[in-house]
Amino acid sequence: MKLFFNTLLILICVNTIKAQCPPTSPTTMTITGLYSADLNPTPTSKVYVTPTATITGNIYLNNSSLYNCGTILSKKITMRQSAYNNQYVLENNNVIKCDTISLDSLGHLHNNDTLICNLFNLYNNTSVDNNYWMDVNSVLIASKSMIGSHGAIKSNYFVIKDTNSYLYNIYGALSVRKLLHINSGSFINGVIFICVDSCFINNGRVNNQNMVTWSPYLKVNGLSTNTGTISTIDFCDLTSTNGGMLDSNSGTLTNITYCTSTQNFCDLSYTAINENINKPKQILVYPNPTFNSLNIQSDQIEFENSEIEIINYLGQTVLKIPYSNNILVSTLSSGYYTLKIATRVGQFYSSFIKE
Repeated sequence: MKLFFNTLLILICVNTIKAQCPPTSPTTMTITGLYSADLNPTPTSKVYVTPTATITGNIYLNNSSLYNCGTILSKKITMRQSAYNNQYVLENNNVIKCDTISLDSLGHLHNNDTLICNLFNLYNNTSVDNNYWMDVNSVLIASKSMIGSHGAIKSNYFVIKDTNSYLYNIYGALSVRKLLHINSGSFINGVIFICVDSCFINNGRVNNQNMVTWSPYLKVNGLSTNTGTISTIDFCDLTSTNGGMLDSNSGTLTNITYCTSTQNFCDLSYTAINENINKPKQILVYPNPTFNSLNIQSDQIEFENSEIEIINYLGQTVLKIPYSNNILVSTLSSGYYTLKIATRVGQFYSSFIKE
C-alpha cells in the first residue's frame, strides 16, 4: 500500500505540474513556423516558440530567455547567465530533443514536459528544475550545479561531481542503467526512488533530507560501493554477495534498512512511471518534403477511429479528416505544416513541408 501511494503521488505530481502556454510575460521575438537557422538572440531579449513551431538550428542563450511551447529538434543548446527580470533562460513546456545541452555560468532550464538528449552537462552554479520527464544518455552535474526533480529522470550515466553539486529528488524517480557515481563533496538529497541497474559508487552523501514522512528507496542490481555517507534509506542490492547489503563499505551508514531479494518495489514503481508518463509522441511522416501525398509510419493501434488535423504555420487548421496512413496534400499551399493525431490516449505530432 505504501509503495502504491508513493508511486501514485509521483504520477500525480508529474502529470499536473505543467506551465501554461503562451507565457504571461511579454516577448521580443515569436517563432511560429519552421526555424532552421541557428538561434542566437541578443542579451536581455525573450523568444517565444508557439505550439505549432519547430526549431531545428542550434540554440545559444546568453542572458536571454526562450519559452518553448512547440518542438525543439536542435543538435546543440548552450545556456549562459541568468535571464533578466528573474525569468528563466529556457522554459520548456513541450518537447526538446537534441544531442547536447550545456549550462554554464548561472544558466537555468525549467523542464515542464519532455526532454531527450545525449549529453547533458551543468557547470558553474547552473540549475535545472524537472517536473515531468527527462531521458538523457549521460548527465554531469559539476561546479556547484544542481538538478531539482519532481518528475522522472532516466539515464545511462549519471555523475555528480565537485563540492556542493547535487540532485534534490523530491517526489521523483531516478533510473540509471550503467553508472551512478556521487563524488566526494557532492550529494543526493530527498531520495524517493533510485534504481541502478549496473554500478553504484558513493563517495559523497545520500540522505532523505526533508523527507521525514516518507521512506526513500535505493536499489542496485549490480556492484555497490560506499566510501561516503548513506543515511535514512531503505537500501537493496539484489546481486550483492552480502545478502542484500553493500558489496563494499568503508564509509558511514545511518538508519539503513536492508531489503531482501523478494522485494522489488523499485521495479514496480519505475515500471508504473514508464507506463503512465507521456513520453514524446512523435510519428514519422514521409516523403518530407512532399508534393502530392504524405505517408504515416507507425505501429500505434490507438490511431484506429481517430482524427488527423493539419495545422499551418499560423496555427490555423487547414485539413481535418478521419485517420489514414496515406493523406492527399496536393491541394495545400506550399509551406510548413504540423500534423496532429488526436486519440483516446493522447495527441501525436509530426511536421512536414509541402512543396
